[in-house]
Amino acid sequence: MWKIQLILCGMLAKGKSFRYNANTLKKAFLLSWAASGPHQSCEVLSRMIFQYFIFQITEFIKEGGMDIVVLLVVLFIAALTDYHYEKVPNLLILCGILAGIVYRLLAGAFAPAEMLLGIFVPVLLFWPLFLVHAMGAGDIKLMSVMGVFLGWRNMLFCVAAAIILAAVAGLIKGLRSGIMKERFTYLLRYLKQVFLYCSVRGSEFPEYQTGTEPCAGKVHFAIALFVGSLIVTGGFL
Repeated sequence: MWKIQLILCGMLAKGKSFRYNANTLKKAFLLSWAASGPHQSCEVLSRMIFQYFIFQITEFIKEGGMDIVVLLVVLFIAALTDYHYEKVPNLLILCGILAGIVYRLLAGAFAPAEMLLGIFVPVLLFWPLFLVHAMGAGDIKLMSVMGVFLGWRNMLFCVAAAIILAAVAGLIKGLRSGIMKERFTYLLRYLKQVFLYCSVRGSEFPEYQTGTEPCAGKVHFAIALFVGSLIVTGGFL
């Protein structure tokens, strides 16, 4: 088995684009299936995918992409804290922004206007969602960190991928928990409350509730931001 894996690793290391590597992974899976059966082939393929990510990170570093690696580390830590504690620490946000600025200075790519846009574009776009409690402030600040590293345009690509992932995750979670009908009914009722707020002055702006039970229908958006950024910066899209 180790000989087969060594051959497959050599095949994978030759690829420079994801499309070629995806082809190689397919060949690797079929070759290991023919040689060892389905169980061993799945194990080999899992190792190959892990080695591919290591290969991609190494290539990033060699090609001056250390900023992407640092950003992904920050996003990974944020995803962990969001999952376990349902918050993204301000200290992590501050360290991420400072790391982005320092890297830009050292790399000779310091562009104050671009970085300011990267920080404030997500605030302007997603602040209304925070006001209705549909998105956390930590998620918006995390997007600002992404904007410092990637620029506001690339940041928006990553956020778009994260929104799609979060929507799919929320749909799956809703279907599995059987609350889709309840959530859709609540959404219509909430939109009616927003309309009344806009019509009647002095009324309190309605807060959007994520569910009647703890974590019902809740999606950890920091995790979606990490995976979306990994997909976009890794060249999967």
